[in-house]
Amino acid sequence: LSYSFTLIAVAVIHHGQHSTYHVIPDNTTQLVSTTFVRVSVPVPPHRSASSLLRGHAETSRNEKPRQRQRQPKEKAGGKLKISYGNDYDKHKALLKKAKNKFAFVQIGKNKPISLTGGNTNDFDAEKTIDREYRRLDIGKRFPEFGTAGFDAACPWTKQPRSRSTAVIAKTPNCTIFVRNRPGGNEGVSMWSSQLAHGFIFAQQAGCKFLLDYDGNVAVDMVFLPVDEINNDWRVQPGFVCEERNGCYSIEQAPAGTPLKFPFDIPGVDHAELAGVPNYRWAYSGSNVYQMRRSQFAPVANNLPGFTIEDGMACALGSLFRWAPSAAEFEPRLYTELLPAVRDKDALVLSLYIRTGRTDQVAKKQEEEGAAADAEVIQRHHYEDIVDCARLLEQKHLDDYETRFDRILWLVISDAPKLKQHIVESYGNQDVVGSTSTQRSVSRNVITTGARGIHTRPRRKPSTNEFAEAILDWMLIGEADALVTNPSLSFGFTGAMRTSRPFYDANDECGRRIMVLEE
Repeated sequence: LSYSFTLIAVAVIHHGQHSTYHVIPDNTTQLVSTTFVRVSVPVPPHRSASSLLRGHAETSRNEKPRQRQRQPKEKAGGKLKISYGNDYDKHKALLKKAKNKFAFVQIGKNKPISLTGGNTNDFDAEKTIDREYRRLDIGKRFPEFGTAGFDAACPWTKQPRSRSTAVIAKTPNCTIFVRNRPGGNEGVSMWSSQLAHGFIFAQQAGCKFLLDYDGNVAVDMVFLPVDEINNDWRVQPGFVCEERNGCYSIEQAPAGTPLKFPFDIPGVDHAELAGVPNYRWAYSGSNVYQMRRSQFAPVANNLPGFTIEDGMACALGSLFRWAPSAAEFEPRLYTELLPAVRDKDALVLSLYIRTGRTDQVAKKQEEEGAAADAEVIQRHHYEDIVDCARLLEQKHLDDYETRFDRILWLVISDAPKLKQHIVESYGNQDVVGSTSTQRSVSRNVITTGARGIHTRPRRKPSTNEFAEAILDWMLIGEADALVTNPSLSFGFTGAMRTSRPFYDANDECGRRIMVLEE
């Protein structure tokens, strides 16, 4: 059975227990061209952050809680996540990966109707979420390179590269080079994950480690090597990595975890070179990517002191320090932003909200993308992320053991108007605890000047565009915790840069679990 028509646009309107899709006339929007027609989409079996917040209502002197109509209870199954755009293959892949119970009909241009439903694997999402309240270590951050704390957390990064073991042989010409695939579609998140697993491979194999972004961006304008004597990762313009010269290039990681090193290095026992975590997919919610402790026992044996949870923080902490020239791209970086997010007397939360605008801007001129902001703000449901942050505030205010004098939100988003909207709506407010504590602190909301432009190599990003994106990404990891949803990895890889906890706004504001112990 096939149809050859296309619905031009669909508005997704949530009415309590189900979502209804309404056709929008063609002249009202330019952002939606391939759509889904509703058959049945029940809500998830858990409560959203918004519903939990209503049960733990915030009393604010300056803020009135949103009033929402109470809906009748219904039995629930799973939740359908909609991805907008006109790429049929991407939609098809997304729907194939969906793990929750649903049934829907997809209609694409001159494409057959296909009905899909049910689970595609035996992944148990309940094992990846912790919904119990756990006090944050407010004001504490991952130790910096060169400190005793870093050496204690990351002893494996100090392994001498010339040692000889069954795994690691002295191979003077061995170099592992990481960059984004030229002409590719992946940006900062994929690249940062590749840096982590490339560095872990280099430590096992005793190789020198080098990096670049895409050959066009001046990476060292944003950050510099932390150890220029023993680990200077910079390359000269025009650098070419060739296997015949002992250089092995990692440009894009395949799916799955653990990742195995794809090359045979002379003098290294490839069979003993242990697989490493694929951090890009750490919270993807799939058996293909879910990390289990037992999978990484070999790499922990090769690199004593290695832990999965801190692996990315240790790797990137061994590579980067902020460059003074980074302030050229964000003038408030050293005078306002970093001092604010490093305030030890504040509860600091990063809110990462991806609306999809960055993908639109990657395809259009900047002035066209600006006109799309109003459309994104109207339809993107960012409220769960905001409500999750408010819920965390309340729980920590009601905890007598917590000590903080103020609250700070750092809002990172690909939609500049949305960032400003949240700053104006939630900043400069007094937040009061429950009647039992009556603690009152002020909340400030800050954001960056980033325009939300994708850094995929295919569009040949400038150093300025790269700097905006990577500074946003790095600032996420400066908070006490991240609040976002796991559908896109930019937020949680930023949090993993400094081993920060991640709260899932889509699942009762629970703390996500990276590694299963089974």
